Amino acid sequence: MQKKCFFVLVAVLVLAVSSFVVAGEFKVYPGAKLDERATNDASELAKQANMGSELKVYTTDDAFDMVASFYKGIGTEYKMPSGPTKGPQCAFILFDEEKDLSTSKLWAKIQRPAWELYKEDIKEMKLRDITVIILVEK
Repeated sequence: MQKKCFFVLVAVLVLAVSSFVVAGEFKVYPGAKLDERATNDASELAKQANMGSELKVYTTDDAFDMVASFYKGIGTEYKMPSGPTKGPQCAFILFDEEKDLSTSKLWAKIQRPAWELYKEDIKEMKLRDITVIILVEK
């Protein structure tokens, strides 16, 4: 009987550890491509703001809902306390066990349309009709 309890305990621990490891994974949305120019621009702005984070920017032509659903399946959606606002569709996904963006070490913002994707877009407040995935890692 003790041997059976031991094996059950080991199985439970293995499952608990494996689900903890999976919770911290980011996967690139199928078909999304790393936008190196946008990544460099965003990283430069993050350094100027002393964010202490590494950023990667991915883009896809797929609909916002498809991309957001994909990430909601592998992470936890974070709802901004301010509630819905006008503007681009936007979702925040946490990929670790943290409860908000300020403490999370790995999270993403999914948005469509892409707003101010490149440095030169900022002055013009330019929108681009694509879905953007901004990965933030502290």
